[in-house]
Amino acid sequence: MHEAELWWGACLQAMESIFGPADNSVLRSPVPFDAGFEAGGRANVLAFRKTLSGVAYATCELIGRDDQVHTPLGNYELVICHRQDDSWGPNLISSLAYYTLQASLNPGETMSLPPEWVGDGTVKALLFLELTRMTVRNRQCGLLVCRACSTTWR
Repeated sequence: MHEAELWWGACLQAMESIFGPADNSVLRSPVPFDAGFEAGGRANVLAFRKTLSGVAYATCELIGRDDQVHTPLGNYELVICHRQDDSWGPNLISSLAYYTLQASLNPGETMSLPPEWVGDGTVKALLFLELTRMTVRNRQCGLLVCRACSTTWR
């Protein structure tokens, strides 16, 4: 089995222990993550609908990567939650995954967003929150929630 598949399976198992079973379908990028951002590659995203009164979307490409800039969480995946199915959240974290290879996103930090990044433009920023820490294949890692905010901070 390929190393990336081992990480995918272990990461999926860890996230299912938190969110419950993932949906059968994966929101797959047409261009693989490892092809690079400039080539159109994006992170694949899982959807979890079984334990919430909405849906949690999570990347599943980052835990196990040695090139992700580490934070106190170690390697981490990005999570965004919606009350109902929505495409801007999973699209955002799928693209934002590349940023974690260049800079760290830490719990308690914020990030302003350009209006074109989010559907109707009402979301102005993200607040990053630690959801959990866990161990996947003997590596310390975690889940970082991207909380949408309708205002920016100065």
